[in-house]
Amino acid sequence: MLGSFRIGRKFCPDTQRATILVGISRKHDETVSYEQFFGTVIKVDRQAGVTVLLKGQQSGETFTLLPVLEQIHPASSRHLSSERNRGNRR
Repeated sequence: MLGSFRIGRKFCPDTQRATILVGISRKHDETVSYEQFFGTVIKVDRQAGVTVLLKGQQSGETFTLLPVLEQIHPASSRHLSSERNRGNRR
């Protein structure tokens, strides 16, 4: 999972194809804007960053995150289990 990201020549096999939720805050003078999107990790590069193939409203586009992997955190097991249960009710 994303919690086992490793920087180096080899990456955890679970890193690629993992689903990631991204939240970005930007401050422009006195205005703060927020953006949130999700997608699938398709590439991890120690210099270029983490490339995400977006889903949802921006489906098919790609976005590259800076290679600051200590800011990427796995979802809590509580959250994951509630999402799985919600999906099973459909």
